Amino acid sequence: MKKYLLYTVLMTIIVQVYGQPKQYIKIDYSGNASGNNIQMEIEHVFSAQNITSLEISIWQPFNYGHDNQHNSQTIQNFSVHPTPDHTYSDGNRKTYIYGDINAPNFTFRKTYNAETNVNLGAGFYSHDTYPVTSVPEEYLMATDSIQADNEDILMLALVLTMELSENRIHDAVTELAKFMRSEISYRAAGPQNAAYVLNKGSGNCRGQTNLMVAMLRSLGIPTRYVSGVVLNDEPFSLPSLPGNDPITIGDPNSMPGRHAIYEVYYPSIGQWVQGDPQHWVHFYHQNFIKGSDNPPDDINSIQVLYNATGEWTWQRTKTSTFGSITNNYQYVDFEVFTGSGIDDGNLLFSVYADDTPIGVGDYITIEDPPEGAPFPDNTYEFYLGDELSFYANFYSYSGNTYLVGCDWSIDLYHSEGEFELLSGYALEIWQPTTPYSIPDYEWARWPDSDEILGKVKVLCLLNDGDYVYDDHPIKLNDECIPEFFTNQNVWYNTTINHCHTVVRNVTVRGNFSPTLTINSEKVVIEDNVTVQNGAKLIINADNVRIDKNFEAELGSELVINPN
Repeated sequence: MKKYLLYTVLMTIIVQVYGQPKQYIKIDYSGNASGNNIQMEIEHVFSAQNITSLEISIWQPFNYGHDNQHNSQTIQNFSVHPTPDHTYSDGNRKTYIYGDINAPNFTFRKTYNAETNVNLGAGFYSHDTYPVTSVPEEYLMATDSIQADNEDILMLALVLTMELSENRIHDAVTELAKFMRSEISYRAAGPQNAAYVLNKGSGNCRGQTNLMVAMLRSLGIPTRYVSGVVLNDEPFSLPSLPGNDPITIGDPNSMPGRHAIYEVYYPSIGQWVQGDPQHWVHFYHQNFIKGSDNPPDDINSIQVLYNATGEWTWQRTKTSTFGSITNNYQYVDFEVFTGSGIDDGNLLFSVYADDTPIGVGDYITIEDPPEGAPFPDNTYEFYLGDELSFYANFYSYSGNTYLVGCDWSIDLYHSEGEFELLSGYALEIWQPTTPYSIPDYEWARWPDSDEILGKVKVLCLLNDGDYVYDDHPIKLNDECIPEFFTNQNVWYNTTINHCHTVVRNVTVRGNFSPTLTINSEKVVIEDNVTVQNGAKLIINADNVRIDKNFEAELGSELVINPN
């Protein structure tokens, strides 16, 4: 019972921290690919004066093999220039030592050719179970950056895998990868150890890999941290769901960059299977050159380290690559899952958000309504007291799903967090009226207009049990706070000048036929307003709303004269 309660508490915390559910899709691939004649040249230039000793430590890519389902890499023609006085290696790094450098500039150049291959066969699946004990302890142990013994990390891994019928490594990796893709966003700066990334809900490739490795090791699944270089400037394509455009990976205008991934060990095949917590499950493409695996608690294993005696200044680093990339990946299957959703708006791979332009899966989007709807456009900018109108359109991928009900809310942001201005329950259309006042917070402002920043959100349940979610930014102008004219009998001519006037429980009457004149940008006749005995109500406003219980007796006048 105690264990179950811990699961319940942790799941509650996850929902509270990571927000509303959102739908995601994981695509599985088969096939093979190769990278031919990938040539790398990395150059480091120093301004050198009176250097008596210089040590340059770099990561060095190496050859490794594969079975019929995995990655391989062959490194040829590896060289450095100039020739060092002597070298030593710690397994992941090789250090080159130079002495008595008298030239004003010193250039260190590393070059090599890499051929990488991927062979997925008919896709990857294994029946291996965990915990695994027949591996070196280093692949299961906790470190300073990979805190596999952290209680929060262990409990999270248990919760995410608690519904698996068998403790299969493949299935556990899939469930943890879903969590990483849908709940952990990208953040370049800050500490990148596993516990910190989980606490903040974000991390870069190193931090996300540390967390993924820590969760897997906490379950007794042998995993290691891998670092290398990914060729972002060599685009390639992957097939998407049938009927959709291919997914393009890479950008020809980018540069090769350092990247961290993980490898999971499967005892029955005796191989390490690669994965990337940012993109991939049980798979890595041929544009990745592996430089080191399982460095000792490493978060910077592929950086170049310099140690000099004398006066020196590192000037610049140049990286160049070129080569031919071929692939013939095939679409196998896809799986839909639910998460709260990282809001990066980018097309992701292998596991990606379903509201991307390719339109896979069921989704809902807040958009202006079609012709014939009860209002022409959604309200994204408004004042306090305004009537709002919103329309959300649901798209069914299969045609067999439909909305059961939707919760919507309008939230404003301030220095202490989030304030719910309005909320309710509806389907595709909702038309609320905002309150006339808000709390006194230090509100977050739009930089271009100084209006309060907010979002309208909708979360809908489908008939198949899944959820769809969308949000849209809004702006609240709080420069004009409503003035209330209430509980009055107007016997004499009266004039009100205010930007926003709300009239409630007012009677305009008298033997001298008084006139109540309201000069305002907006006027709301909210409730129980009467004009009697030939009296007159004149409203000069751009926006007039009459809610209920307004009466003008015979001989009395209501004149609405917009400014």
